[in-house]
Amino acid sequence: MRDDPDTPDHYEYYLLGRATPVRVALDKAGLRIDAEVPDAASPSGLRHAATYLTRLDKGDVVEAIDKDAFETLAHIYRERQKGSFSTG
Repeated sequence: MRDDPDTPDHYEYYLLGRATPVRVALDKAGLRIDAEVPDAASPSGLRHAATYLTRLDKGDVVEAIDKDAFETLAHIYRERQKGSFSTG
């Protein structure tokens, strides 16, 4: 366990709307404290997007995924943002 209250204790991963992978940071109590989505323009490859927490709660199509699936989908998402990914 981490001691810094601002550092996420662990993450959950979701696919929102069959298109957007979302990483959700949880605190020690298991409460959602932040969300991140892929962003090709960001140096880390992710951007903070807390509004996605609400979208996850209210979204019609939300699927829990694992970390490996998130990383694969995030890579594809960023490549599509850059226009360098072809689907066929």
